[in-house]
Amino acid sequence: MYAKQVRKFAIKVAERPLPNQPNLLTKEDVSFITRMVNDELAELKAAKTLTDQSDALVDTIYYILHIACKNGINLDPLFEIVHAANMDKVAKGVNRRRSDGKVLKPENWQPPEPKLAHILEKQKIHGSFPYHSG
Repeated sequence: MYAKQVRKFAIKVAERPLPNQPNLLTKEDVSFITRMVNDELAELKAAKTLTDQSDALVDTIYYILHIACKNGINLDPLFEIVHAANMDKVAKGVNRRRSDGKVLKPENWQPPEPKLAHILEKQKIHGSFPYHSG
């Protein structure tokens, strides 16, 4: 979806070559992305217009994709897996919800983590962005 676009930006602004295999984020990366996302969420909370809200939402997505790209993680195929798992929560047509509105997992629901781990292993072997040089 958007990871390849953000990777183009990340390559242009990178201070060092970007890895093409997934790496665990450092404590510094986690601290940075937490700060940036919290800043954008504060902007969202303060936003008074649809434009300002939309900008804060897109900036949040962009920051997350950027930190992933900087660490060699292509989130696009991972998003597809999580999306499919979420759709499986509602596939039966009966949605159970918590009091706050969150959709609950149905019986026999399968968590996405095993499939995510498989894709990350493939990215380690074949590269996260195998056909994309920037």
